[in-house]
Amino acid sequence: MRVLANGSIYVPERYEDLTVMWEWMERQHTLALDTETTGLDIYSDGHRLRLIALATPTEAYVFPAETFWNMTPALCERLSGKRLIMHNASYDIQVLVRHEPYLSIEGLWMWTRDTKILAHQVDPRGVDEGGTGQSLENLLERYVPDCYKLKKELKAEYMRLRKAKMLPKGAGTSEGDMYRFMPIDNELFLIYAGTDAIGAARLFKILSRQVDVNSELTKNDHKVAMIATLMDAKGFLLDHEYTQNLADTLFEEEENQKDIAWDYGLENINSADRVSEALVTLGLAKHDARRGEEIGGKGTQPTLDSDGIVILGLTAKGASSVTKQEFALLPDHPLIEAIKAGRKAGKWRKTWVEKFLNEADSLGRVHPSTNTLRARTARFSITGIPAQTLPSGDPLVRSCFVADMNERIVGVDYANQELRFAAIKSPDARMIQAFRNGENLHEITARAAFPGIANVSKGTKYYDLAKMGNFAVGYGAGVSGLVRQGMPYESAVDVRSGIKSAYKGMAAFSDKLQKFAKENGYIETWTGRRLPVDEGHEYAAFNYFIQSGCRDLTAHAMIRLYDAGYVEYMRLPIHDEVLFSLPCEDEIVQDIVRIMSTRIGPLDIPAEAKIGSRSWGSLYERD
Repeated sequence: MRVLANGSIYVPERYEDLTVMWEWMERQHTLALDTETTGLDIYSDGHRLRLIALATPTEAYVFPAETFWNMTPALCERLSGKRLIMHNASYDIQVLVRHEPYLSIEGLWMWTRDTKILAHQVDPRGVDEGGTGQSLENLLERYVPDCYKLKKELKAEYMRLRKAKMLPKGAGTSEGDMYRFMPIDNELFLIYAGTDAIGAARLFKILSRQVDVNSELTKNDHKVAMIATLMDAKGFLLDHEYTQNLADTLFEEEENQKDIAWDYGLENINSADRVSEALVTLGLAKHDARRGEEIGGKGTQPTLDSDGIVILGLTAKGASSVTKQEFALLPDHPLIEAIKAGRKAGKWRKTWVEKFLNEADSLGRVHPSTNTLRARTARFSITGIPAQTLPSGDPLVRSCFVADMNERIVGVDYANQELRFAAIKSPDARMIQAFRNGENLHEITARAAFPGIANVSKGTKYYDLAKMGNFAVGYGAGVSGLVRQGMPYESAVDVRSGIKSAYKGMAAFSDKLQKFAKENGYIETWTGRRLPVDEGHEYAAFNYFIQSGCRDLTAHAMIRLYDAGYVEYMRLPIHDEVLFSLPCEDEIVQDIVRIMSTRIGPLDIPAEAKIGSRSWGSLYERD
């Protein structure tokens, strides 16, 4: 038995050492577990499980799974009945099940407490928002400095070994290469693995004193994480032929647009300097005469000269800058269209389509990675298949994904989820009455915002402005927020004023939340989630309450769907929607709509289904 870190970390080196480890495991009621693997690509053919670290708050055993690969099942059997502590359990559980298929995701989650979930309840803010964040590295630095991750030292050790040519050929400099190629018997690597597990065990003890690990909120957060893990592990079937053809088409489009740009003297459509120079040369824009100070830039209004020609901004160092706002004001010209179209084709190909092809497993499925507690409000975030950031309403990229054989894609979401939730929780009598009577909420808002206008019905610009304002309510948008979305300032003032006058209960509730946030520094949602509100930003309290509350509405629906046996058909959670691959039976769709629909207090929040054909993109095809 190898003993490291002053006797706190043990590493079996011979088969007889495993007996000692088994006996130690038998004595433990609770074990923190952490894995070290060759990377995040769990479902790739080359993925390997390298180490499994098990720990109490005082000691750890680091099991070299690569060395004792035939004994990994024996270790996993001894986890049965233990309370397990993991950080970002979805990853470690998928790793264990991927390499030991007789294990089950549900069985492991049943016994697991995830310190990442607990940490989000303690402080949901990211580091960039002034919080601790939810990464193990940040949490250990704050709560368990003795176990602060050794990543910097490990990276330095890896680079030393690489420089000394002690690593396999092909070992690069990336963090992924470090985990993939670090020698399995390297002392620092083993200490790193063991220390992480000890840190997780200590972190659990600290966090469990700050949150109720047996509360309904905690149980639900863990169950939703388990459901998302099942969805991630299932994956979404990729139409390989379509996706490859789309990648080729986008490449051809990008090259064609580059050729057009070349004819106008632009060598690189992605270079801000070259684009700026070409636009000025053709008389489509002007350079600002000032150098060395920032002019324009993100979030500022573009500048026009007396002839209406765009004056391009400069960075603080005097470099050229062409913002989206400036592009929008440029005159029609083949070069400008070529830049836009070429960049778009390149972005879509590199950011999405080619990644889908590269990340598909041997069965042709792409596995998303779902963070069920990503934002301060606990909204979901998905990578791998970034459903929230795909081009809005466009079927092209979504058509890369298809339903399983003999199934069809169905999307089920909520009708006016945020507005209905706001009406219920305020409570706002006028909004509740409108929903009950089937009145058009946008017309009500338009009449209040533009009292001198006779016709504010659907199809008029006043109706559209009111609709934009209503939907922005759930995001806490004020006048400036509406202006950023493209609404003229005068209209934004009218719309916000109309909303406040029409829905007095909601306005009063927003004021109440702001007052509470100002006095306490946080608000509490209907599910008991405590959300910090930064000083000076109390206006965001209503947004946080609505966004977090609607997230939990959708999460509760996912739990009901799981309990009803539909998880195997669930593919992605997208805002207030759940995407399914379902058998072609209308009764199943109707049952899912019934399960997802809910009632809170005086008002229903109904779910609605949109039935497509085999591709996801079919839900977005225009009639």
